[in-house]
Amino acid sequence: MLIIADLLLLASSLLLAVSNRPAARGQQWPGSAAARFAAALMIVGYAVASLLYHSMHDHEIAQSELLMRQLAMYAALPMLVCTHLAERLRYHFTRQTWGRIFLGWCVVFELGRRSGVLEWVLLATLVVGGTALMLPFLLRQTERLTDFSRQQRFWFLTFPPMCWIILHLAPSNVLHSGLTSLWLAILLGLLMLAQPVSYRMAAAD
Repeated sequence: MLIIADLLLLASSLLLAVSNRPAARGQQWPGSAAARFAAALMIVGYAVASLLYHSMHDHEIAQSELLMRQLAMYAALPMLVCTHLAERLRYHFTRQTWGRIFLGWCVVFELGRRSGVLEWVLLATLVVGGTALMLPFLLRQTERLTDFSRQQRFWFLTFPPMCWIILHLAPSNVLHSGLTSLWLAILLGLLMLAQPVSYRMAAAD
């Protein structure tokens, strides 16, 4: 089961990286896409480390797996949430600015790790993520998404925040059950489903 969860996380993080990969020459690569690409690569690293650890049960890999897991949960995931929040609030940051934000989250991770408050960082991430996914409803901008079909509105607009709130209810239990990879893979899937709405709100007049 753990290996299957690792494979699901690897697949979802690779899909996230590919969907936000650097643009071809002559095409624009938005800063938010670059930030998602960098975060996805970090999660790919965790998925590979976790897969190796659960396959080989090598204690020398355990420390690397722990570090990569913490970076994925407390730096990469907050970064992904920030990209959706910025787009839905119509803030367009450059790649350089997103790079500084990413470094800032890495600093927050290290400070949280040393002070033992990483779970609070995760809780704040989940709260902000849920709020970001609910912004079309909170800002009453759902009418701008009328070009989506009824099914698209459900999967892109309604389904992600609904499931995000459910996953938010017991993050600690999941993280201590050995199913971190599965939990994170589901979160990535929800963020990818919500990405069309974020792009549409970012481009709104």
